[in-house]
Amino acid sequence: MTTNIIRGKANNRFSKSNDTMFRRILLLLLLIALASVNAQIDDADIRKKSKRPLAELKAKYEELPPIGKFGVAGVGGFIGSRVALKTFIGAAKVAGATFIA
Repeated sequence: MTTNIIRGKANNRFSKSNDTMFRRILLLLLLIALASVNAQIDDADIRKKSKRPLAELKAKYEELPPIGKFGVAGVGGFIGSRVALKTFIGAAKVAGATFIA
């Protein structure tokens, strides 16, 4: 064991996993940085095209017949309720786990 420490090979079995984990974290940080730069560019382009980003969607919605508006509202309500319930259930699970621990 002392010869491994002298040669710099102490904890050799962990060095490969640490190196892999370090590379994964570095890659993740790089991807997050690239995504944020890309999002900023896209936001700037959208704001240049339209002062109100939702103006085009609102205009299209106003052109729909009443049954189309009803369908859009139904789908929007369904998606909104799913998102809200999923968030609430996740928070309840965390609170329950915290209470038990």
